[in-house]
Amino acid sequence: MQRASGKGIVYSAIDVKKWAEEVPTPERVRPGCCSRCGAASRPAGGPLVLVGHGLRERQVRGPASPSGEPVVRTILVRRYRCRRCGGLTTVLPRGLCARRHYSASAIGLSLCLFGARRLSVAETRRRVCPWRAGFETERWSTLSGWLAAIEQGRLLSGVRRSPGDFALRQRAERAAMTFTALGLAKGSLEERAFEGAALAA
Repeated sequence: MQRASGKGIVYSAIDVKKWAEEVPTPERVRPGCCSRCGAASRPAGGPLVLVGHGLRERQVRGPASPSGEPVVRTILVRRYRCRRCGGLTTVLPRGLCARRHYSASAIGLSLCLFGARRLSVAETRRRVCPWRAGFETERWSTLSGWLAAIEQGRLLSGVRRSPGDFALRQRAERAAMTFTALGLAKGSLEERAFEGAALAA
């Protein structure tokens, strides 16, 4: 099963970890229809409409597990071209967010650490951001940017908007609790938020 995220992007049911281990074949993750014009990928009795159009590199930032070290990984995502409209569709693994370098799991972990675990911005950044030098370590505008995007419905849209008087940490906690509810039935808050955010992406 695949889910669309606006024109041009479709999500596969295959998660980031499995996708990184072995890039799926074009047939396995071919979307059912064009994300641009809606034409059926395999019309009955007709030729294939959505054809493979190669691979594209996609950067993924953040830890690969809740307790892992933050890294920068590169995975290959599949692209398809529609023979009817010429539009391109990119298929991403589950757990990535369109137009975001960090994985959904890394975002969920960040909000859990800062909001639910009450870690400082600096410590949250140290646990999730791959870069140590060249940045002011006590600030991390990316964190507040994620929360603003969530509030505006542009990121992880399953999270309800927070009341207007909520502080940044309260908004992070609200989002983190949404992710933990979606995640594993057992495990730490971090593990559940990590898994739940990937499912929410």
